[in-house]
Amino acid sequence: MDTKILIVEDQTYQAFDLIDRLKKFGYLNILGPFDSGEEALKVCEKDMPDLAILDIDLSGEMTGLDLAQRLNEMQKVAVIYLTNQEDDATTDQSLETDYVAYINKPHTSAELKMAVAKAVKILNENSGDSTAQVVKPLTAVKDQNTIERLDDRVFIRTGTKRPLVMLEDIAWLQSTGQKGESTIIFLAKEEEKGRSNYTVSHGLKDVLERLHFYEPLTRVSKSHIVNLNKVTEVDDQSRINGQDPNKILLVDGEKIEVGRVYRKSVMKKLHFL
Repeated sequence: MDTKILIVEDQTYQAFDLIDRLKKFGYLNILGPFDSGEEALKVCEKDMPDLAILDIDLSGEMTGLDLAQRLNEMQKVAVIYLTNQEDDATTDQSLETDYVAYINKPHTSAELKMAVAKAVKILNENSGDSTAQVVKPLTAVKDQNTIERLDDRVFIRTGTKRPLVMLEDIAWLQSTGQKGESTIIFLAKEEEKGRSNYTVSHGLKDVLERLHFYEPLTRVSKSHIVNLNKVTEVDDQSRINGQDPNKILLVDGEKIEVGRVYRKSVMKKLHFL
């Protein structure tokens, strides 16, 4: 049978973006989205999912961690956590629960696809019947009524004009750090013009969510997103007092430090010999 996936995410845009991605992967049997654990739990009392994708920080009194525990008291389900919390306390609390994957937001389509595929594999292995799958694996689905969008470019809103930027030309994005946060998009250097940039009135997190389809764009710190295709060197710089080394990326000639909480996920996307 089809994988039945529960979606609990209190940010509407992120919830429906998540559903769109899952449908592209071939998962069509979806419960939700729900914006609170209490609302989701009422539905699950009558219709249990195979897999639950849960934002940890929800509206209402229940957290995603609370909901995962309640669901597993009713029936064993696979759990994938989503979070934008970077503190150790949240991570430690999640470790005390039974889950398949823990994904920091914003996440790439590849990260989501791999996490769901892992959950499907575990569910099938635990089904007790090696000849039958309790859930279906990934199969790509295309809606014939949908016009495919151009996923290699973006039009920047600057006054009345909408200049075109090819995503492969972006070197990095940087938060302005100001109230009412905006983001500066730095393009790769051109021999004649040097480096061009555009400022958009969206925070760094919002920009990455809007450009999630271009996977080389990766969050590397609280203030930077980097196009990994533009990284030409990785520098390990030892910290004072023998602490872990800094990771410095050379991006189109500019040095950008990788934040500690992002270091592991960023380095996993790069190959080393």
